[in-house]
Amino acid sequence: MGKGTFAIISTVQDVEVKEQEILASSDALNSYLSIPVNVSYRLPQPNMSVDFLSIESTLLFGENQIICSELYQNIGDSKQYDTEFKIFLKFQLTQKVISQIEKHRKSDLRFMIIINFLITLKNKLDLNQNKTIWSSNLVQNLNSQIDFQIPKSTWIETLMPNLGYNNIRLIEIPMTHNQLTDEYLIIKKEFDKAEDYFNKNDYNTCVAHCRNVLDVLHRNLGKIKRGETSESGYDWLRKISTGTFDWINSVCNGTHALASKTHHAGNYREFTRQEAESIFLVVLGLINFTAHEKILS
Repeated sequence: MGKGTFAIISTVQDVEVKEQEILASSDALNSYLSIPVNVSYRLPQPNMSVDFLSIESTLLFGENQIICSELYQNIGDSKQYDTEFKIFLKFQLTQKVISQIEKHRKSDLRFMIIINFLITLKNKLDLNQNKTIWSSNLVQNLNSQIDFQIPKSTWIETLMPNLGYNNIRLIEIPMTHNQLTDEYLIIKKEFDKAEDYFNKNDYNTCVAHCRNVLDVLHRNLGKIKRGETSESGYDWLRKISTGTFDWINSVCNGTHALASKTHHAGNYREFTRQEAESIFLVVLGLINFTAHEKILS
């Protein structure tokens, strides 16, 4: 959770964001991140009322404080005693902003909300005949800042699927292959898993499944060559698939290649979205090239 404070006169007020309360949604045009701000309000003085008129807020992401969204909304709520209440901030996120978050995120996502409250203070005046009026004597701008984190697992599994983010467009590939029968089914199954994990923003597991595709393809190059395949087409495929292996190893900073088993994917550093997307698209190209025999023949 993330906490912040602001003061009314000399009385400290608490604000808090609970990560488990954050929700994501989308419609036909936009994506939204809804963040409830919990306010623990303490009455500054007896016989005083505080009117919360409006709130301006800015959502920022990461160490570079990328501005994700800005929001202004009316509140129009009067507080005359100690209480707790929520203010729901619904930030609009563009596809470009989500793409920047995906580009820069590494593990848990660090956000900041800068808040500006506009309030007015009122004093209670008791008149004769049990009549009471409230006298407005001061309008204030009050600032607060809340730093909070969203766990990577929550972002990937819960929030991103509801943001409607367009991840990637795929080329349709054939369902079967004459030279590779059972092996091609394995290739397609592994690539479907890679696509699924890419769309879930789990880039390490996506790359691990891409590597599994290359493993199967590499082991069966001989079968492809025995088919009606041109020497130049086969040689191109062999060189590109080998080069892709080397590329993945290079991306891993020269360490040993990723293990074929997907559960080993976490043994190395985190792949970025751009790296996973590039590997994914190259492997897609290899499958597409392999699957269309007329291109190879």
